[in-house]
Amino acid sequence: LNCVIDDFSLIWGEHFSLGGLAGLPFTGKTGFTAFSHHVPEKDGRLLIFFAPHIGVASDGKTGKVHRLGIKKVTSACGSCIAAQNT
Repeated sequence: LNCVIDDFSLIWGEHFSLGGLAGLPFTGKTGFTAFSHHVPEKDGRLLIFFAPHIGVASDGKTGKVHRLGIKKVTSACGSCIAAQNT
């Protein structure tokens, strides 16, 4: 996903990342108000992009991801994997 964020930055410029569990924006009214203060007043735009945080390895296996600098495939998100396995 980091490469997607980098691509968005090339197209739209500076970005403000809002974190969250399972890919969902993890904030309420106050957080979104603070988030909106990062949008330029003139010609500013706000794009909220979210996606599942489950991960897909290059071999198609869900819940696993190849990370730069780590030789073995690792779990993408323990919380999501636990939810998937229940």
